Amino acid sequence: MANEKLALEVLEEGRDAEVTTEGLGCCWSLFMFYYTDQ
Repeated sequence: MANEKLALEVLEEGRDAEVTTEGLGCCWSLFMFYYTDQ
């Protein structure tokens, strides 16, 4: 899926960036909320 590819790219680019980790956690929470709400 495109979303999974994008997430992997973000992880690779921001592996050493705490801000990216926090941002990804927020996006992941929103994604799971949206996905489970379907």
